[in-house]
Amino acid sequence: MFTVKKTRSKSKFYHFRFVLFSATAVLAISWMGSGCNTDDFNDLSEATIKTNGAVAFPIGKVDFTLADLLEDDTLLSVDANGGIRLVHREEDLFALTAEEVMDGVTGGINERFEQSSTIGAVDIDDVSQETDILFSFMLDHFNDLVIADYIEQNDGQMAPVPPFDEMILTETDVPAFTSFTSLNIENGFMSLTVTNDLFFDLLDFSVDIIDTGNGQNIGTFSFDNIAVGETKVSEINLQGKNISNEYRVVMSSIKTPGTGTTNVLIDLDSRLHILFAAREVRVNGGVVALPAGVLAEDELTFELSTDNGEEIKSIHLEDANVAYEFNSDVQADIHVKVTFPDVRRNNVPMVQEFDVSPTATSGPLTGMLDFSNTDWALDKDAGQPFNRVKAVYEVSLPNATAGQVAFSSEDRVDISFVLSDIRASEIVGYFGFRQEILEESELDLGYDFSAFANNSNPLLFSDPQMRIEINNSFGIPLSGEFNATARGQFGGEASLNPPRLEIGYPSLAEAGQSVETILAVNKNNSDIVGLLAVYPELIRYEGTATINPESDPSILNFVNSDSRLTAAAEFDLPFKFRTQGIFYRDTMDAPDLNLDNGDITIDNIDSAHIKISYENGLPLESTLRLIAYDGLGNETLVVEGVKFESAEVNGQGRVTGTGVASGELVVPLTSQQLHFLNDALQYIFEIKMQTSDGGQVPVAIYTNYRVEMGFGIFMAYTKK
Repeated sequence: MFTVKKTRSKSKFYHFRFVLFSATAVLAISWMGSGCNTDDFNDLSEATIKTNGAVAFPIGKVDFTLADLLEDDTLLSVDANGGIRLVHREEDLFALTAEEVMDGVTGGINERFEQSSTIGAVDIDDVSQETDILFSFMLDHFNDLVIADYIEQNDGQMAPVPPFDEMILTETDVPAFTSFTSLNIENGFMSLTVTNDLFFDLLDFSVDIIDTGNGQNIGTFSFDNIAVGETKVSEINLQGKNISNEYRVVMSSIKTPGTGTTNVLIDLDSRLHILFAAREVRVNGGVVALPAGVLAEDELTFELSTDNGEEIKSIHLEDANVAYEFNSDVQADIHVKVTFPDVRRNNVPMVQEFDVSPTATSGPLTGMLDFSNTDWALDKDAGQPFNRVKAVYEVSLPNATAGQVAFSSEDRVDISFVLSDIRASEIVGYFGFRQEILEESELDLGYDFSAFANNSNPLLFSDPQMRIEINNSFGIPLSGEFNATARGQFGGEASLNPPRLEIGYPSLAEAGQSVETILAVNKNNSDIVGLLAVYPELIRYEGTATINPESDPSILNFVNSDSRLTAAAEFDLPFKFRTQGIFYRDTMDAPDLNLDNGDITIDNIDSAHIKISYENGLPLESTLRLIAYDGLGNETLVVEGVKFESAEVNGQGRVTGTGVASGELVVPLTSQQLHFLNDALQYIFEIKMQTSDGGQVPVAIYTNYRVEMGFGIFMAYTKK
């Protein structure tokens, strides 16, 4: 007696994605126990074996349609006509985020904005001092002693005053001004007000003011006639003068027409009252008590520099840090108020205020401002309506100085702002011409070509399709260029070379909406046929997205935090193809024929053959080779040239009822072949498949294609 152990193939052929390419081949090996719907049979030990004669028994029967094989397959699908197609969808082909686009626009912004302002001339408060010049002091300097004696003798008496004209050259100190020590005057006026409290009228009266500090003559104050009891004013221009705070009044002459015959009370204690005043004085420097008030006003322009010609009209900043530094030469505490009229938070202009001490004593004032959640209008400058915003600042003394301070109109207040760490959530403008790189990624089509041998000819699909779906909510003109390169199972490479993609985009009025763009990649606009012909085991793709490919600044671009561009790809491979030879190779464990030491051995067998009866509804001509593998790396060809005729197709590449091929195949087995089969650890089945007319005619695969096959073995033996 002998037994045959039935085994199952380790790899069920209907799990193989390209079952429709290899179905015929697998059917040819299914007699050895494949996972098809094969009838179950008892072991051969149940067969009756006669002493001298023959044994014939069925191995199995296969009967299925391709629809049966597709029941559990999630990758293959069936169209409305029953045609089989492979559809694979890649949802995340590539994506472009708002963060990437906005970082491209603003990521390089790390701007320093500086302004240095001089304080300029400062208006000081009006100041004045008063003094009296006694007549007795003047009388002491008379040259005409007769007149001097006459007046002195009549002091306190009523008497007429004779006329006189005396060169007296008297000097009288004026009390020092306390509000300044020295002044460099840009403009202003000094006045001398004289009240005649003497007992006679004055004619041609003049006074010189001498700066005690530097000895210069500030000016001469002249009066034509000052009657008794009358007050008169004389004024000089102080423009360009440097003065101190100490003066003396020099009276060079005194002249009177006298009183004639009129008696007057002669009083040596009578006087001239002098009011010395400076008004509307604007100083360029000096040592002075500065009054409270505005010292300077100026503008600071923030201008963003961009890398790719971006012209930003407006931007909303979720985050932004503004570092500041103030340096002040002013020798007093100042207050700086900076207003950003076109930078708003909650629609209120940003205002920042700083108290700045003299840098010489306190060092620079530094810190950080929070400009998060602010809207920047960068288009308000008519000369350049983009990338520019102005700040207005005011430098003031909040309080008058407690005392005198050194001051110069060239004293500077230096302002520095550094804008950095920007994170925008909305940008409107022109984003320039630039390219965003789409990083290289890999695509898995979801099927496996590893079962085909490396000597297979190209598999040429007749009408493969690739549909790229792009959804874009960026308000930016975009074009895309990408390519895919396949690395084949057997070392070949091929590129897709698809067309350039023009991507639709929403208008500003459509902000928040997404525009869909569809690109159909087919054999007419790409090399998709060649890409798939290399049996790709890996497809790599990469590309670029070009922003504003026409470089047209008149097109308004926009992006917000919700903007996004996504691309999905769908491969649709209808199974209509042609090939001059696909070589399918599969391995299964060999059954235990037990022809070494059983009741029947190889030596008893006179002849043996395998008989195959088939009806083939597949439009594939297949040729089978059977190879024995001994487990030591040795492969021995056992059977070759077993050919299954192909079903015939019509003009559309489809098998009709009359085109089904049928027949019987008898494969004789020699004693040596039986030895190889008996000793094998595994059987290797290699099937070559080709389409009609030597692979020149494309064929289509449909679910109603049916295959029926029966397998049997016959052995004639003499029992010894």
